[in-house]
Amino acid sequence: MSISNETRFMKESSQVFIAIDHNDFLIYQGHAPGYAYGLWPIPMVSAATLLDGAPNLSLLPAGGSLASAELVFREDSFDAIARIKRGRLYRVMPTRPTTWNVSPPSVQPFAVQAQRQLYGFDSNTVGELSAYVGSGLVALGTASAFSLWKLVSLERIYSGEDVVTLKARGSLGVLPEVNEDKVPAEAREKLRQAIETLQDAAHRSGPESVIDRARDVTQWCLGSWLSHLRSEPQLREQDIKALVSKMEGTSFPVIRGVAHSIARLHARNKPNEQVKHGSRPIMEADAEYALAGVGILLRELGWAT
Repeated sequence: MSISNETRFMKESSQVFIAIDHNDFLIYQGHAPGYAYGLWPIPMVSAATLLDGAPNLSLLPAGGSLASAELVFREDSFDAIARIKRGRLYRVMPTRPTTWNVSPPSVQPFAVQAQRQLYGFDSNTVGELSAYVGSGLVALGTASAFSLWKLVSLERIYSGEDVVTLKARGSLGVLPEVNEDKVPAEAREKLRQAIETLQDAAHRSGPESVIDRARDVTQWCLGSWLSHLRSEPQLREQDIKALVSKMEGTSFPVIRGVAHSIARLHARNKPNEQVKHGSRPIMEADAEYALAGVGILLRELGWAT
């Protein structure tokens, strides 16, 4: 195809391609496969994996090679305070690498051409993303080093590409620092382990797992606190429902209320409970609440500030 025909094709096509040189990691953009111009400054591009429901981390590419990346995310902006990224997704082209005619960054693409073996990615073959908004996750990186992001919105721009807005899954909630000197000595080690497991779930797992782990922390906190308060060691072994019932009529309504609500969210994880009570499935917002509830509980017990 001649350059003039290619230019005419570009005007008629809404497809956008990016191509990556595996040798020097320069990134090119074009509107037809095989023809592209260099981008400068070089955009941040990461391997990406769409995850629906509970994250299946086995879907992540095993290494950093472009030969294993099925999807890439091109970052357009990042707000470090809000932990929000905006950018575009591209799916790998069937054959990789292939020969591309490329030109350096210029206001007149294809003015100077050279041939490169590049890995091409296409914006039009990503697929329908609307099903992932609000419930799906995007993993950026590889199996050995990745971060999880919630897909919170989607908008189509003039080029025909879908711009996605991602919010860091790690910012689901921030637990306060525990002052272990305030925690009964016999409860410290298990509390430390339970909180570490909850924090790991908040970064890597789906909302159901986050709520399960939040329930574990709540049970241990409440049981250990009541055990120390009443000098009844066996209370640490009791279920959260039994512990909440022991607080009826006490002067700790916030502690009782938070523990009760987290227990009820945990029950909603069970399909039979959803059918029995006609309750909706667990959502990301429920996990946010459970994590915030654990933070409130730790502060109300005087174990954190």
